[in-house]
Amino acid sequence: MGRLLSQVLKVLEGFTAHKVSIYSQNFGLETLTPQKKLNPAASLVYVLYAEIARMGKEQLRDRVISGLVEAKRKGKVLGRRSGSTQSTEQILAKHPQAVRRLREGHSLRNTCKLAGFPSTLQES
Repeated sequence: MGRLLSQVLKVLEGFTAHKVSIYSQNFGLETLTPQKKLNPAASLVYVLYAEIARMGKEQLRDRVISGLVEAKRKGKVLGRRSGSTQSTEQILAKHPQAVRRLREGHSLRNTCKLAGFPSTLQES
């Protein structure tokens, strides 16, 4: 449903407006009562779980940031190693067939497929 309380409430309101009930097997709760009104107990459970998920996400983020700060304090270098990236010229020199095909007007997708490159490359 979502991690943010506002998202969970919006989803519950949308389902309620369309008279759609969500049944939770874990708790034996339905979001709608037999009269097709929002079940307050189910709403409370979903809101609590959304808040717990948000707190967990926030705690994980804080721990990661704390670890990065501690690593920097200890003098660790973060990120890619220097020299681990190639210049545009180096990449083009390494793949002359792909450059030729692109200059001939072939599509990026087709060129990637024939050259064995990942299909997630994008034109820039």
